[in-house]
Amino acid sequence: APQKQIQGLDGDVAYNVPVNGPPARASEETAKDRRLAMYHHPVGIVRAALAEGSEITNPRKDGNDDVVDITTAQGHKLTLYVGSDKLPTKVVSMTANNANWPLGDAVVETTFADYADADGLKLPRRITSKTDKYTTADLQITKNTVNGAAGDIAAPDPVKSAAAPTLTAMVTAEEV
Repeated sequence: APQKQIQGLDGDVAYNVPVNGPPARASEETAKDRRLAMYHHPVGIVRAALAEGSEITNPRKDGNDDVVDITTAQGHKLTLYVGSDKLPTKVVSMTANNANWPLGDAVVETTFADYADADGLKLPRRITSKTDKYTTADLQITKNTVNGAAGDIAAPDPVKSAAAPTLTAMVTAEEV
């Protein structure tokens, strides 16, 4: 059955709110992953590229796309592809070797298609993400809302004041 999940990011604080339980702070690695995920949307990557402290380097062409490498103020490295229509077509980054992707570093590629006007801003109605060769999301968006009411998305106070949990792998090495 569908299960409602609330997962948030408030600055450097990642948090989860279960259906039947108290909100809990997530690890710093989860916060980093969620921030990186925001850059895999046209609004997120353009805002990151234009933010103070970000660097845009290595301008080049790839087919009809203009391509640049972006290092965000937080140190995330991404590659942005922009089509001849001046709309983002793709964002590429690397995963870290973490619990969410245990196979090591991998390419994460998100493509944007079927742009439509949303209150004067062109936004994609199709977003497809792959990690390596595996499709991890294929979103068909029926409606984009610009400047809509989002409600209170701040991390609850007890979560903000809690220490981030540390993730430790339980690994036992045995000689073969």
